[in-house]
Amino acid sequence: RCGWTIPKKVGNAVIRNKLKRWSRIYFRDLLSRSEPSGVDINLVFLKSEGDFYKKLDYERFSKQMDKAWLQLRKRL
Repeated sequence: RCGWTIPKKVGNAVIRNKLKRWSRIYFRDLLSRSEPSGVDINLVFLKSEGDFYKKLDYERFSKQMDKAWLQLRKRL
């Protein structure tokens, strides 16, 4: 299961919904490539300087999520 904490300080509703949509896509793809691990995840998006989230594209988002997922898997 995956949940999100995305405060309004991150951006407007369009940006927050984009981050949720990308997260769903990322984890669906991840689970299709690997065996389900039975882990519950809550993603917390924090306010960033400037318009970071506005300029963010899916490729960069996916690469950062890969790094975070590898770090999480090491701890399990």
